[in-house]
Amino acid sequence: MNFILKIKKITSLSFIFLLLLSCSNDDGGRIIEGTNSITNFLEKTPEYSLFYNLLVRTNMANTLDGNAGTHTVFAPNNTAIETYLEENNLTSLADLDNDTALQLVNYHLLSSLVPKSNFVSGYTKTNATTPITDSTTTNLSMLINTNEEVLFNGISKITEADIDVDNGILHGVDHVIPLPTLYTFVTADKNFQEYYSVLQNLSNFTEFKDKLTQNTLNYTLFIPNNSFFQNTDFSHLSEAALNNLLNNQWMEGKLTSNAFKTDYFSSLAYDAQEEHQLSIFMNNTLGTKLNATTSINTPNIVCTNGVIHLTDNFIPIAYLKTFIEADNQLVNFHEALSREDQATQNYLDFLNDNANTTHTPPYTVFAPDNKAFERVLLELYPTENATLAHITTQDLTDILNLHIAENLYLSATDFQQQTIEMLGGNITQDANKLKDLQNRTSNIIKTNARAYNGILHRIDTVMLR
Repeated sequence: MNFILKIKKITSLSFIFLLLLSCSNDDGGRIIEGTNSITNFLEKTPEYSLFYNLLVRTNMANTLDGNAGTHTVFAPNNTAIETYLEENNLTSLADLDNDTALQLVNYHLLSSLVPKSNFVSGYTKTNATTPITDSTTTNLSMLINTNEEVLFNGISKITEADIDVDNGILHGVDHVIPLPTLYTFVTADKNFQEYYSVLQNLSNFTEFKDKLTQNTLNYTLFIPNNSFFQNTDFSHLSEAALNNLLNNQWMEGKLTSNAFKTDYFSSLAYDAQEEHQLSIFMNNTLGTKLNATTSINTPNIVCTNGVIHLTDNFIPIAYLKTFIEADNQLVNFHEALSREDQATQNYLDFLNDNANTTHTPPYTVFAPDNKAFERVLLELYPTENATLAHITTQDLTDILNLHIAENLYLSATDFQQQTIEMLGGNITQDANKLKDLQNRTSNIIKTNARAYNGILHRIDTVMLR
């Protein structure tokens, strides 16, 4: 029995010795006493006292306490925070409003463990969020560049790496990483270098810079990569035309890839009359294509005032031909317009950027969708398995001419009881309903696809003479 008691005493003493040894273990030159959470470490390390005070103020000290976790923390030292306050004309951290203070802390947090050696160039999601709609948010992005040394958003670098804490890993940094705007990434990301250079060479550069920096409005921006600019000559464009092309890469609001859908969206570019904002057709069926030509290489670079998507080229200014070719609901309409025996009508030429035509823009196009053509073939050829090839040349011309009006820009706000003169005769309109020469009704099911040379509305029934 005494032997057993002696064994127990020896075991207890050994455990106490090991515990004391563990508590005094040197961790990168720093002594850990008891628990060593992120909060514990910052609280007892004077050079991070201001950042610790910010954690306390935002109630994040409790969140970052504990014996387990996978947080990665970028901790600005006191000098970094004092510089941040000076740069933003603040006397102390108390001058930050509560939401900004909380988001600033969260912007210095990642949800997974990332030691210095694991950082790679590109974008990562932080714990900070920004509103997308009235009820949804998404995480703000951070730019990481590892070409020479690890650099965050082009401004902050690691001064003390891989400090182990019980609930994650901590990196000391030499600059507060501010909440990013569009301007932050456009100027810090080398992939946008050529784009920004084009902006700088414009006489109205300040207008673009203001949109990139302000936080009153939100924008979605599609920016081509550097190789596109290096292989594209803009010298044939006037500055006004180049401005319009650049504005065609902008949309109002924050549009992340979660909101992508096959539909028309409005850009900040304008039509030939400089009266109506242009549309962009997004096809999100197989991947994402914009106006049938532009693909997104890197989506969802999220800022406080917008979202950037890195693309392979500029989204072209849309003409009516652009929409007819891009819209996957207008495949049959496009096939009819481009049928070989319709070449003399030059439909796709004058609906494109072609000044050598007898027709006068702007044009209003009522475009039957695919099912509309399927139904009209059954109507015209009820006993046959008919295709567009069954319709004679003249009959097809007569049909197509009933769907195009020249020298007319008829938007949805102009819909009323009226007669509309089309190329092939008069049709009547009553709000969203059209009647053809046979008094058949066609419903307007999609309105206001705005092109540089006119406007397109999708309809559900082919009109006949």
